[in-house]
Amino acid sequence: MMFNNTRTMSLGLERCYAMSSGTQPITHVLLDQHYPLNRGETKRFIDNFAKAKGALVLDPGKNLGLHRGWNWACEQLELHHGLKDDDILLGVDPDSWPLTRGWEAAMVKALENWQQTKVPWVGVASEVLHHLPGATWRDWELNGLKVRTPDQNCWFQSLCAFVWGPLKEIGNFWEPNDWYGDLEKNLHPRYRAKGWEFAWLMDYWDEPRKLDSLEDPEYAEWKEALAHRGDTNLDFKDYCKMRGWRTE
Repeated sequence: MMFNNTRTMSLGLERCYAMSSGTQPITHVLLDQHYPLNRGETKRFIDNFAKAKGALVLDPGKNLGLHRGWNWACEQLELHHGLKDDDILLGVDPDSWPLTRGWEAAMVKALENWQQTKVPWVGVASEVLHHLPGATWRDWELNGLKVRTPDQNCWFQSLCAFVWGPLKEIGNFWEPNDWYGDLEKNLHPRYRAKGWEFAWLMDYWDEPRKLDSLEDPEYAEWKEALAHRGDTNLDFKDYCKMRGWRTE
């Protein structure tokens, strides 16, 4: 999901590659969500990064928002690029900062035999585990990996992996905000209604706020207004126009 400035995405994505196992075969897909600040620079970065990494670029022509962007990308992959129900998708925010090498291979391993384990969604642990008000969980072992399963108030953030078929079965991604916020929290009860669980990998960690200081202040303000204060439902480009900030 490519929606941030180029300095943040460059550092975050290179960190993800550097901390990967290097042995897990993966098809790389970049979703161009048309970040409106310095659009030309962002477009060049995405194209050059895709060429360097051999990645597929999907471009809906505009920002679809978080859950609608994910749904559109998955549908395109299924319709045109051979995505199957038992395929595993890795969700990577471009500002992620994995701390443990092999994070991507561990998530794939955790999802093996998901029909038996009833865990079709996993995430890398982060400090967010320490500030989920009212959350309860159980610690157990999943395919030889230490995991923690939440009972409520589920929040994963930057690095996750999921099996496509189960997500499609519950009706794909959804969140009450059109653009951003609380994606996993709104998925979790629908998974549990099917008898499925989420799990955090407790030996694999991410520092999701490592690159926050590099974000454009306009972007940080929009996310705060949208997801926390709740005083706008404009997409970022329209919010910039409303505030008189220059785009493109």
